[in-house]
Amino acid sequence: MNRNNLKRIAALSLACIASAALISGCGSKDSDPYASVEYNVDDYVKLGEYKGLNVDEEITIVTDKDIQNAIDSLVENKTTYNEKTDRNAQSGDRVSVSFIRTEEGKSPEESKSETFEIGSGDMGEDFEKQMINLNLNGTKTFTVEELDESEQTTEENDTDENSEIKTINVTYEVTLTKIEEKVVPEVTDEFIAANSESKTIDEYKTAKRKELEEQNAEEAKNKAKQDLFQLVTEASTVDNTPAFLYNINYNSIARNYATYGSYFGMSLKDYLTACGLTMEDIKMDAVKATKECLIAESLLKTLNMDITEEEYQEKLKSYAENYGWDSVESMEEALSKDQLLIQMRTEKVLDYLYENSTVNQVKVSGEEDTE
Repeated sequence: MNRNNLKRIAALSLACIASAALISGCGSKDSDPYASVEYNVDDYVKLGEYKGLNVDEEITIVTDKDIQNAIDSLVENKTTYNEKTDRNAQSGDRVSVSFIRTEEGKSPEESKSETFEIGSGDMGEDFEKQMINLNLNGTKTFTVEELDESEQTTEENDTDENSEIKTINVTYEVTLTKIEEKVVPEVTDEFIAANSESKTIDEYKTAKRKELEEQNAEEAKNKAKQDLFQLVTEASTVDNTPAFLYNINYNSIARNYATYGSYFGMSLKDYLTACGLTMEDIKMDAVKATKECLIAESLLKTLNMDITEEEYQEKLKSYAENYGWDSVESMEEALSKDQLLIQMRTEKVLDYLYENSTVNQVKVSGEEDTE
């Protein structure tokens, strides 16, 4: 897995931690001390200004390229592969290979297997070119030049124009075990009707544009809410935090990272290392999440607001559906009411700030900056 991709996933997981970690099925009612601990939030928080706030809500414009990407994605999902036994491999084929890799000056590595599309670049351009015209069950030995990963610099030095890029010669002994011809469907009204709720290409484009516009608007709204809460957070002072509340957040964050690591067959420690993180970063994130919980609670107390029983029951149903619980009952058996209220109160604060602040809706380009 590419290091940068892991970091993006880590960033995404962090974005979800504060809002969902406590209700995503990771918690344990028996081990949660929250329900048995009482505290006065005023002992910890000096609430900053929360009135007269002003933020921009940047709504990304949906482009024709976005619509085409949606069509391309639909085509990709419906693309099939036909196994071929009567010809050699060609560019664009999906092939399966077994190979032995030997770095210059080292002993051969254990045999490995991979499946990839010739021309995708997943195995490297030079490697994949060697597969063209290779016959089924044929074996080929060749040498390519690769980056010497053992000599790679840290990210801080990767952008140094004077840094030297070191390479090594690597010899591969490859056996081609399977050839599959890629069959890409033609985009027609019939294709669209068979694979979407629309009947024609034009109808699909119109529906997809509306869907993406609504999605972008919702994302912009959520971002604006977070920006408003960030303003309150920056203006507030939190003096220490209740240990039990910190422990809840710490355990939730650690479990989230461990879960993401398991997707790649990695331990928590190895996953954090691959993401350029440490256990100390988890502690810092837990402190931040705990302070935000306290600020949200302080604001609700100042406003004399809280979650009503009716709101609690409605959100329970929503959480059960959105986070994959079998039922409201199973969620309530696993999680304490106080755990659930942490999330609900935060959402109520975000809604209040959004409804009682100046929010300037701004349309922004969806095209990437090419400078």
